[in-house]
Amino acid sequence: MDPKFLLRFESERDPWQRSKMVGQKISQLRESFRKLTDEQRAELAKAGEVEMVTGLQMLGKDKKLITELVELVDPPPAQVPG
Repeated sequence: MDPKFLLRFESERDPWQRSKMVGQKISQLRESFRKLTDEQRAELAKAGEVEMVTGLQMLGKDKKLITELVELVDPPPAQVPG
């Protein structure tokens, strides 16, 4: 992640300039990816997979917590026997 880019992006108010900045950043990333060796690409893919799995686990936990909180605040209607 590039914190300087994020700061520049957030401080820019012109949507066309923001779009241009994003396009330039994508071009830079694409070029740097092309320069990676196969071994570096495999390493990057492995790190990305680990981050994705971790993120999905966190998302699952958050979803469960939110569901539990909603049920506490707004419990389902009681079933009427009959």
